[in-house]
Amino acid sequence: MDKSNRQKLFSAINEKLYEYDNKIQEESRKTIIHKISLNKENLEYSAKGSVPGNLLNQFSMDEHDGKFRVATTNEYYSHNTGNVRYNAVYVLDEDLKIIGSLDKIALDESIFSARFMGDRLYLVTFERIDPFFVIDLSQNTPKILGELKIPGFSNYLHPYDEDHVIGIGRDTIEKDNRVRQLGVKIALFDVFDVHNPLVVDEVVIGNQRTDSMALDDHRAFLFDKNKDILSIPIHGRADALDDTYSSSDVSRNQQWHGFYVYGLDTSKGFDFKGRIQHTMGNDSWPYSHTSPRSFYIEDVLYTVSDVYLKMNDLQDIGNEINSIKLDERTGGFIDILK
Repeated sequence: MDKSNRQKLFSAINEKLYEYDNKIQEESRKTIIHKISLNKENLEYSAKGSVPGNLLNQFSMDEHDGKFRVATTNEYYSHNTGNVRYNAVYVLDEDLKIIGSLDKIALDESIFSARFMGDRLYLVTFERIDPFFVIDLSQNTPKILGELKIPGFSNYLHPYDEDHVIGIGRDTIEKDNRVRQLGVKIALFDVFDVHNPLVVDEVVIGNQRTDSMALDDHRAFLFDKNKDILSIPIHGRADALDDTYSSSDVSRNQQWHGFYVYGLDTSKGFDFKGRIQHTMGNDSWPYSHTSPRSFYIEDVLYTVSDVYLKMNDLQDIGNEINSIKLDERTGGFIDILK
């Protein structure tokens, strides 16, 4: 065999080896799904399936009309192309066999939040900018209907109604080819026109040092459309959260911890109702035992942290009805709210 043919042969062999390595790498990163039927006290193992990639959380999977839908991020290393990352949506039948898929969504990005709602999937991916995808699931093969690119990202998506979705995450800015995270952001998406989703309104709270447990735990997020109430826990530098504070009012490390409360209208957006302060001091993180929570009973909003249980009037958040100071001697009361 002459030199030219040897080079062609070696190139072909290397190409096949790269393809084989990519296939092995990709297939080694799978999520295994087990189906167990429940019939009163009886349990029966029904089926087993798998999809490429990993699920972000419980909202990345859903069952609807006898079909199981999942959204995954697949990431692996290829000797030929380096790091490979993409997202996909898979539809499985009752036997957990893949009957439809949409892959290679938002290459080099990762899923930050997902929400299945009937025949639609709302998906947020992120690397440098936040693509908000509207994906059709009315057929076995998913397809992208619309896409909206905005700065920032959403960690959690919550349905408002069939045509609106609430997102909570962070705002971002790109500077010197780097993405910098800013304050906590809540946004209202209008998806009535599935091909052209819009942002009705958005609110950014604080700065890059501001945080909310609702970004990592959806149970810290309270929303009720009938009561017109949206409550999230917030902590951060006091002077970043309220410009009325000055250097003479608070020290440089003074931290504010409490809840921000809003009303929400699909045409006007967010209506700030007030803040409920639980602590303000030099402690960077007072919630040492549990995540803060909000809930309501009739027309009273209750907010709970490791420090306080407070009662505020839903119609006038600034009206504190009562409060109880909590400490370690309180016991396991907070565990009930988890």
